[in-house]
Amino acid sequence: MTLDDQPNDRSPHADSRQAKDEVRRTESEVAEARRATEAKPAALPNPQAVVQDPALSHEEKIEKLRRWSHDAREIETANDEGMRGVVTPSNLPAVQKALRELGAAENPADEPPAKNSAADGS
Repeated sequence: MTLDDQPNDRSPHADSRQAKDEVRRTESEVAEARRATEAKPAALPNPQAVVQDPALSHEEKIEKLRRWSHDAREIETANDEGMRGVVTPSNLPAVQKALRELGAAENPADEPPAKNSAADGS
């Protein structure tokens, strides 16, 4: 006797219950996945920690913050274009503030040329 030849002991209601259980389980899994992705955004880096870090030189602090600024701008662009579906937080204003505290422009091309004593004639 093959599987096809065996009598079917399941009632039509059993099939219906099983289908409903599968739908509930799928809906539950989707809801859980959605909560997991929306629940807590990843912790944003703290620009003030960089400003206050005694282990970093002034130039290293500026370089690190400029990288963070670039990353934050990319996040904001993705948010503006709806690329991620869910809005991802950005810390761009805090990074910009930290760069200003260090006396640096966000983009090195925006900085005034450094004064050079040879170029000044001093």
